Amino acid sequence: MINNKTKAIVLRIIFIAVFLTMCISMFVVELNITWAFMNSLAAFNGVIPSAAVLVSNINWFFVNKYRSKDKFAKWSLVLYVLAYIIGIICCCIHYEMPIILEAFFYYVYQYGSGILLSVLFCIVIYILSKVYFRLIKE
Repeated sequence: MINNKTKAIVLRIIFIAVFLTMCISMFVVELNITWAFMNSLAAFNGVIPSAAVLVSNINWFFVNKYRSKDKFAKWSLVLYVLAYIIGIICCCIHYEMPIILEAFFYYVYQYGSGILLSVLFCIVIYILSKVYFRLIKE
């Protein structure tokens, strides 16, 4: 019978493999597009959300430092949101987009699918962090 730590390791490997594949494939799409507008769409809607998930996975290596499942899941979310915001700011600087409040509504309209994908990733991170914590701590 497979113990819980082995299940947790398999979960982590699958998690990293899926999001690394997504990040690399969106990065390849971004590299192959020459039109700047579509290039930024690929970056905002694919590369940044999937790369932020990989950054939030760093927290999974420190699971033994947490005492509660909820605290672990919340800090995984905080890491994701911070990585996502930093990625958006860096992308805005790279594509020479204004980082002002007026442009916020334009970004939401233009890159709404990336924002929805990020919300979905937040839910996935929260649920999988709790599962991972339970598997490691049992």
